[in-house]
Amino acid sequence: HVEDAVVYKVQFKSSSGHYLYGNKSMEMLDVGEFVKVEADRGEDLGVVTDACHMQDLVVERSNRKIEVKADRPRIGKIVRVATRSERAQLPEKHRLEMYVVATCKELAQRVHHLPISVLNAVFQFDRHKLTIYYASNARVDFREFVRDLFGMFKSRIWMEKVQLSLPRDSDDRRLFSQALETGSYPFLCSPFIESPPPSACRQLSPRH
Repeated sequence: HVEDAVVYKVQFKSSSGHYLYGNKSMEMLDVGEFVKVEADRGEDLGVVTDACHMQDLVVERSNRKIEVKADRPRIGKIVRVATRSERAQLPEKHRLEMYVVATCKELAQRVHHLPISVLNAVFQFDRHKLTIYYASNARVDFREFVRDLFGMFKSRIWMEKVQLSLPRDSDDRRLFSQALETGSYPFLCSPFIESPPPSACRQLSPRH
């Protein structure tokens, strides 16, 4: 039954998390597990931050008057657990993203004179998509800017506007973002953190 299916909340570097179905052939995933998932025209890599039954998710959102289908976090699919070699690629991916940020700032300010502040850059794990996060109070024509970025990085470019007035990331989310930059899950490798936060330790009740 669909309502009995387990769904996992998976966080990506610049995302609060998406709910995804696990692969039927996989065993239960633990919080902190790195997973490959279906993404926009390809695959991405994220970290499991929570798990629940589909029915519980529906009830929770119903109580908050959120329609599951209309809510931004989509119900996608986890393909498999990430391999050790894939996790090992994350630090280099992070360094490349920092280079992209510096390049975007240079292009925006000195070449195209765009009224934007470049905040972050995130590659989809398969490098098919590059998302640039920016802030601006003006309407911006990105056509030449995006053309230059595509020529440099050979990835589909997506410009994502960020509202700076939104609440800052929680400590939990920052730690999971750190995991996606280093390839290590902080709660398991850091001697300074004794246990995961309660929100990430939900126990699934058995269903009959």
